[in-house]
Amino acid sequence: MRCGLCAWLLLLCAAGLRAQPAPTLVDPGPAVSPDAAVGGFPLSEPVAEPPPIPFGATHEALAYPYLGWLRLEALLWRVKDGPISEPLLTTGRPLIQQGLPTLLEPRVVIGDADQDYGMFFGSRLSWGFWFDPSQTCGIEVSGFLLERRAVLLGAGSDASGSPVLARPFIDATTGDERAFFVAFPGLFAGGLAVSLTDHVWGVETNLVSTVAGGGVPRHARRFPWGEWRLGALAGFRYLDLREDLDIQQASRFLAGGGGRFGGAPVGPPSILFYNEVFAARNQFYGGQVGAELEWVHGALFVDALAKVAIGGCHEVLTINGATTLDRIPAIPGGLRTLEGAFLASPTNIGRQGAERLCVVPELDLTVGCQWGAHVRLSVGYNLLYWSRVVRPGEQLDRTVNLSYIPINPDPVSQVGPARPAPRFVESDFWAQGLHLGFEVRY
Repeated sequence: MRCGLCAWLLLLCAAGLRAQPAPTLVDPGPAVSPDAAVGGFPLSEPVAEPPPIPFGATHEALAYPYLGWLRLEALLWRVKDGPISEPLLTTGRPLIQQGLPTLLEPRVVIGDADQDYGMFFGSRLSWGFWFDPSQTCGIEVSGFLLERRAVLLGAGSDASGSPVLARPFIDATTGDERAFFVAFPGLFAGGLAVSLTDHVWGVETNLVSTVAGGGVPRHARRFPWGEWRLGALAGFRYLDLREDLDIQQASRFLAGGGGRFGGAPVGPPSILFYNEVFAARNQFYGGQVGAELEWVHGALFVDALAKVAIGGCHEVLTINGATTLDRIPAIPGGLRTLEGAFLASPTNIGRQGAERLCVVPELDLTVGCQWGAHVRLSVGYNLLYWSRVVRPGEQLDRTVNLSYIPINPDPVSQVGPARPAPRFVESDFWAQGLHLGFEVRY
């Protein structure tokens, strides 16, 4: 019975299909050639370009590939104070004892203190490039220069020689504390000027590499706390430090004063000029290694750089001194100059040098932002330390044998120890301060 029912259903379906009309064919129209089909697209219209990147600090600071960079920084630094280890000028109450001028209750006017140079302005220029787009290895050349600054100190008397001014010293023959007068009422009128100068600069060349992190492009490795890059460097460093201590004295004989110069008597109104120069130069040559850690979050970046250089330091100390007599009224041959002054005399005048092993570490912390695709703006702090240098203000020997200087009454007879003696005292040096940077990456 089931088979009969199925047969009847099949017959009904076949009858329904025969009753439907045949479908009509639609004319497709003329055939279209391939050239005409291509011409249907308006290729002559300009294709819309992607919107330009806005010039602003709105992008990842490590997102842009670059091969080279040029960075210019303005420096505002301080350096270690310039020492003057001995008192150079004192004042007090003048007194004549047994026909000789004496200074009572002396007070230091110049010297026996460190001198603050103040703020130094300077600049630092760095240029480098990567050898490959992956920033595996590159090179950077950098140099900095600070302005030459000086501390000027001075004191002088009026035309009558008041107040009293004296240069304290220890008599090499007796060991007593004495005074060499610059100005004394009724005897001498004069003054003393001291100039302490400082000038430092340096250059370095380093091979740089990326040790970990970083890479270009870096979008594929974003973290909630930012991105990072660890770099290393190795290269060569040179530093140059020059400091001078210049002491100038002028003393004019008054009506009651007199003395001798080169064994000959000198009276008023002649003038004696003393000029003493202590010049020191330190040159560092050494190899250098370092590490750099850079952290980036959006347009903000923080960079920490630590370097240490080890090498030789060439230290040179030069001492010169001269005394000039200007005879007034002028006479033929009245202007005469002899070697030696007071603290710079024939006993220590000359040049000394030494080679020392030195260490120069440096720390640099920088914070900045990426401004557009190629520009970086930054501000940071820098600390540079030099383990061993020679500074002129520490080379003073206050023990003086008057028989060795030009005012000696008898220039032929020189009795007692040869003082002042040459000294070669070493200390350290540092420079630190802020830097404002403008960097272009390309």
